[in-house]
Amino acid sequence: VNSKIEEQTDFKLPLGDYRRVSRGFQGRHRGVDVSAWKGTPIYAAESGWVTYSGRKFHGYGKLVIIEHSKNWATFYAHMSKFAVKEGAWIKKGELIGYVGNTGRSRGAHLHFEVRYKRMPIDPLPYFKDNSLRFVQLDTHHGH
Repeated sequence: VNSKIEEQTDFKLPLGDYRRVSRGFQGRHRGVDVSAWKGTPIYAAESGWVTYSGRKFHGYGKLVIIEHSKNWATFYAHMSKFAVKEGAWIKKGELIGYVGNTGRSRGAHLHFEVRYKRMPIDPLPYFKDNSLRFVQLDTHHGH
């Protein structure tokens, strides 16, 4: 998918402090899970409009969706607390909420999704300066 995307964007890492990327973009998992302490600040990866702030999406818990253009949007799920309201214009790097464990979640983390033309894409190639390091966990032995 990434090779066909002509409109490139540089996203900022949504967390200043995190433990590890605990789950990557694969199978039915549409984003990356970034393990962090509960209450860790979450920042907008790019400027845009907050088009959703609530907990009506099944499994996502407290979720914020930011639309950056007609093509790009980012999702921030499992928050403990919101710092933005629906309809607000948010600048890249602005505080939008805090890491939590709401929804279908087994521990405090940020579920982060990037969507291009409504299709989920792997966000890791789009981080420029402060890259996320992906740590593949061994899930075959009950971890």
